[in-house]
Amino acid sequence: MAQQTYTVSFQHGTKVAIGHNRRIESLADKEAHIDPNGKHESWKDEPIEKAYDRIFGEALKEFNNKQKRKDRRIESYLANVRNNSKLHDQYEAIIQVGNFKNHPDEKTAYKILKEYYEDFIKRNGKCLEVIGAFYHADEFGGCPHLHLDYVPKAKGNKTGLKLRNNQTEAFKELGYKSYYVDDLERGINTKTNKPFQKLISAEMQFQDSEREAIASIARKHGFEIMQPKRKPEDYSDSKTLLQTRDIKLQFQQLKYEKKALQAKRKELEKKQKEVEATEKKINKSYKLIKSEHERNVDLWNEYYKKSNELSKREKQVEDFEKLYSVSELSQKFLKEIGLDESVFQGVENSIIQKKSDVLPRFKTLKQNCINLFKIVGQNLRKLKNKIAGYEDRPIHEVITEFQIARNEGFKTYGEYIKASQVETNVAVKKSGRK
Repeated sequence: MAQQTYTVSFQHGTKVAIGHNRRIESLADKEAHIDPNGKHESWKDEPIEKAYDRIFGEALKEFNNKQKRKDRRIESYLANVRNNSKLHDQYEAIIQVGNFKNHPDEKTAYKILKEYYEDFIKRNGKCLEVIGAFYHADEFGGCPHLHLDYVPKAKGNKTGLKLRNNQTEAFKELGYKSYYVDDLERGINTKTNKPFQKLISAEMQFQDSEREAIASIARKHGFEIMQPKRKPEDYSDSKTLLQTRDIKLQFQQLKYEKKALQAKRKELEKKQKEVEATEKKINKSYKLIKSEHERNVDLWNEYYKKSNELSKREKQVEDFEKLYSVSELSQKFLKEIGLDESVFQGVENSIIQKKSDVLPRFKTLKQNCINLFKIVGQNLRKLKNKIAGYEDRPIHEVITEFQIARNEGFKTYGEYIKASQVETNVAVKKSGRK
């Protein structure tokens, strides 16, 4: 069976899209080429602030302790690096086997890149501190690849930090130094009569070395790696393929947006049902509140009615109390007929002791007696005024004579008076004769 042939890629630069690498949802949703259901992993993800404290913290503390002037002290080494136009706070390499058109299956690519990541740390870890490693196999039409973020660190000079961010010095410590070679393709420079010079930078050497490292691992997995120089027409074909890929990505993005809209529609429908259910509950609650309000109104009306009745009852009680206490007229009459109110009070107290429920009837009887005495007294006064000679006599004497008249057989009190007058006149006449 023929070996599969692939290319390897190691792209190196200073731009780091940490949100893209971490697949932060708010950012990833806006990138059309990312499959939300695709595979991606973070093998290492250390915030750069913490990384700088860990890597340069001790060196920074030692540097600041040596400074006698406060203005020479460095508060934040990360900020110091970012403010230096010649430095970069971190670098990134993107590594892959194959390309978007031809690459190993995802599982094999995963193994190769994982081995490369671990090997990279062993070979370069003392000078290139890896702070981020992100595996992506979730891009439409793309090739599984690895984002490798690192901070360069190198020995400092006597006046600065003993450990500092400097990629050139870090490469030197790793054995990569820039140099020039004759550019045989360009030939001889006519002005100097010497061959044109071509720079072989430390970064170029580093990249070539890393490409060979990834190729070596791929070969262990049974693949053949070739890095042929591409013809201009190959770049043209690549451009066409990229355009085709962009169209596919746009189509995939539209499908994704359609699904998102459908999901939002379902969510809105669900919320609408919840709102309708809530509205029904509110209407039900309103009816209950309205019913409760009407019941409260009825209770208030009943309370108002009962309150009026109570007021009337209280007035009746006050009137009863006024009637219950013997008036001056009844007291005068009772005295005239030789009776005292204590007679009733004694009977009343006796009744209270025997049975409390007899008291109301006794009070009513008492009042009736008082009212009767009033009427009798008024009639007797009228009768007394009609009888000559009795106007100034006490009523009880008249009553006594009335009882005598009844006992002696007179039908009316008038007959008794006439008889008494006759006897009186006879007695007067007799006394005159004498």
